[in-house]
Amino acid sequence: MNIRKFFSGNDKTEEEPSKTDSSGKKSTFTIAKTYAATQVADASLYEVDKSSEVWQVTFSTKLRIRFHSGASYMPFTHQDYTAGKMCEIAPGQWLEGKINEKWVHLSDLDHR
Repeated sequence: MNIRKFFSGNDKTEEEPSKTDSSGKKSTFTIAKTYAATQVADASLYEVDKSSEVWQVTFSTKLRIRFHSGASYMPFTHQDYTAGKMCEIAPGQWLEGKINEKWVHLSDLDHR
């Protein structure tokens, strides 16, 4: 019995992550497959500028984000970002991103 199938309920065979295209950039589908294989968010989804007290994040792909404003999980707000859009993370905030239909804690965007 496939142990991954048992826990995830997924009976599809696993695929290897695709390679980069001719321009050297990963597609959104490739990023999702990479996350599925490694359970780690790909840093190429965004760029972070931590040079000031309020961090600035620039997104390189479409991503749904949850902003948490304290140590506890609730309350939070949802925001949808597209490529090139920016957001700011104040001290005390932390973020989650929806990658491959799962909410993932973006640990490098944790400003607690």
